[in-house]
Amino acid sequence: MIEKLPKSLRVSIVGADLLGNYLVIPSANAALRLTERGAVRCAEALAGKVEIRSRSDLALFERIAGHRALGLHAPRPRAGLALATAIVPVRNNALGLGRLLGSLDELDFLGEIVVVDDCSHRPNEIAAVAAKHSATYLHLQRNLGPAAARNVGAASAALDAEVLLFIDADLDLPDPSCIAELLSTCYAGVGFAAPKVSSSRAGARGVLARALARYDSCHSPLDMGNAPKIVDGTGTPWYLPSALLVMRRDLFERLGGFDESLRYGEDVDLITRAVAAGAIGYYLGSCSATHDARAGLKSFCAQRFFYGASAGPLAQRHRGRITHLLGDEVTLMALLQPVLALALRATMLTYRQRAFEERLPADIAASL
Repeated sequence: MIEKLPKSLRVSIVGADLLGNYLVIPSANAALRLTERGAVRCAEALAGKVEIRSRSDLALFERIAGHRALGLHAPRPRAGLALATAIVPVRNNALGLGRLLGSLDELDFLGEIVVVDDCSHRPNEIAAVAAKHSATYLHLQRNLGPAAARNVGAASAALDAEVLLFIDADLDLPDPSCIAELLSTCYAGVGFAAPKVSSSRAGARGVLARALARYDSCHSPLDMGNAPKIVDGTGTPWYLPSALLVMRRDLFERLGGFDESLRYGEDVDLITRAVAAGAIGYYLGSCSATHDARAGLKSFCAQRFFYGASAGPLAQRHRGRITHLLGDEVTLMALLQPVLALALRATMLTYRQRAFEERLPADIAASL
């Protein structure tokens, strides 16, 4: 909840409209009735960043946070300070690593970069790329998996690094400066943060590869949407992917790092344990990164299979905290009868819209 957030953060309201004394949040199918002072504060938060000044502010913005319409803002880190250590696990991807490190070179507020080579077939290529970008290079003699590679990198991070940035070598950063907001959010005291991660269509060759890349760009399991959201275990998203994850070092060490026995779902496990320990996270949908699409049908299906196969054991490990069936009745019906699914979806949307408008005063409903 918002009372756990550091006071140095400022807040804004996103994805909502102020209509009279009502704050309408379409994505949450909600309309919050406000006092006159609450309406004034909401107008200020819609126009820009505001500070939480009182208990009434706290109660107001906590309600808005519960409907996933609150943005968080922290002071940017000062250049020249080793505020964070970037940890890059990599295996057999020298080309992607070079692209990523080139982007990270632009961040003057980032301290050390640690490249952990998870037993690549040609380690000399990985080492050469790391040396070119002045990154620390660590080589694992056996393939231990991404969880272990990240833990090795975290253990070697600079002693003065308060924040750890975990980022996969196949990620592309269109705007590297957006990482500043993620880092500053954690540096201000938030436990962990992550951006939107979508799948790239670039480089896909062949009809099937382009079709898979197009599908993955719209339905990536790492993409949590465009809206900023507070992650506290009370709603979606209930985890953040480790493809690009920023976490406070003290929290990471208190949790014991990633579970190295997990080859898939290690990020779900880590974030679930962090929330259970009382930490708050932040998903910044306006900041985005892209990862390379799977090269073929076999690797695409293998990824989805192992992601799904990890859900059962994780649900057993974290009973009551993880929902391993993410589809809804429409998705299930679509597998059987697409036309019936579309009809049901249209009916549900119409019903929800009418129910939503019935809860509003007539003048507010008429202006929607």
